Amino acid sequence: MCEEEIEIDISNYRSKTLIEFFDLDIDIVVTAYESVKTAGSMFPGTNKIIHASFPDPSVETETEED
Repeated sequence: MCEEEIEIDISNYRSKTLIEFFDLDIDIVVTAYESVKTAGSMFPGTNKIIHASFPDPSVETETEED
C-alpha cells in the first residue's frame, strides 16, 4: 500500500541536518552506518546510543567490471 492509498501527505517532508537537533533533549540515537557511528556522541544528554551496522549505500563498492 503506498502513501497515496492511505492519504498520507509527505509533500512537506524534508531531510534534516544534525544541527537542527542540537538544542533538543534526545533520549535515543540510532545509527546505521559505520561512517556515522560516532554521531551519537554529538548529543551529550542522550540516554542511549544504538548502533546497527549496515553497508553504506553511499559508498560505491562495485567495480566497472561488475
